[in-house]
Amino acid sequence: MKAKKGVPANARDTQAGSTPLINQYPFQIYGGPVIQNPQLQVLYVGNVKPDRKAYLEGFFKNIIGSDWMNIFSQYGVGKGSLVPSVDVPDTASSFQNQDLQELVKSHGSSPANCYALVIAENVGVIDGASILCMPSGDNAFGYHDYFWHGITLHPYSVLPAETDACLKASCANDGTCSLRLAMPELARPTQVAAHELAEMFTDPRLDAWMAGTTGYEIGDIWNGYGKKILVGKTEYQVQAMYSLTDAEKAGSIMALESASWADPVMPDLRGNYGGFSFDFGKLEQFFYAGYRIVKDGATI
Repeated sequence: MKAKKGVPANARDTQAGSTPLINQYPFQIYGGPVIQNPQLQVLYVGNVKPDRKAYLEGFFKNIIGSDWMNIFSQYGVGKGSLVPSVDVPDTASSFQNQDLQELVKSHGSSPANCYALVIAENVGVIDGASILCMPSGDNAFGYHDYFWHGITLHPYSVLPAETDACLKASCANDGTCSLRLAMPELARPTQVAAHELAEMFTDPRLDAWMAGTTGYEIGDIWNGYGKKILVGKTEYQVQAMYSLTDAEKAGSIMALESASWADPVMPDLRGNYGGFSFDFGKLEQFFYAGYRIVKDGATI
């Protein structure tokens, strides 16, 4: 199994202060599948606080069929639906990745084809390189992974509680963190969830849409760049996502926060397009000199 992918605590890279080995990364599909019609089931693991659970339940219900999902039409992903959520009683103080896979096996239900595991407050996840909301060594705020159960693929996202303590343990410098202490606590999990859902839908088996050998996925390119969107009458904090369609048109690094229409599937899925290369140095300039953001096809 390939390494699972997560939301790095650092805003622009998987490791604070690291330098890309090469300057150009082709963002393209590498042969793996996408989730064309997400049927998402949420598992609330442990004693999740009622206010966080209620807010996230509304977020998942509203976002899965919203205009936000139109961003991913260019990657072959359509709008989805929410399968009834499940409460998973558990008193563990931490989980290994394998523990979470067992929870999906025992509590997931048809017709779900992907899962989001919302982890209770003060409960950490530690497995290999990913350490989430533990007393020390934290380096990520969430991740997505997959496993096979028989002949069925089970992609899932892991979403711990991004409390102040979790942020402080993960980021020595709040100014370089992809989540900020000043953010309302309920805004943090929706930004992380948006990141992980986007990547799970477009790269469920860790071999589909990514930026070359770096492994950067659609959410990593603009990691930490939160945007607010209105779904119905409710405002949610999400993350702007890399838009290959708009980048190809403009010749620049483009981020999309929402879209009123679904773009056609990129030619990559038909095997006759080589991908779009972006300059990582220019990406960092955009971070500090003002983002170039696209909404509904227009630069704003």
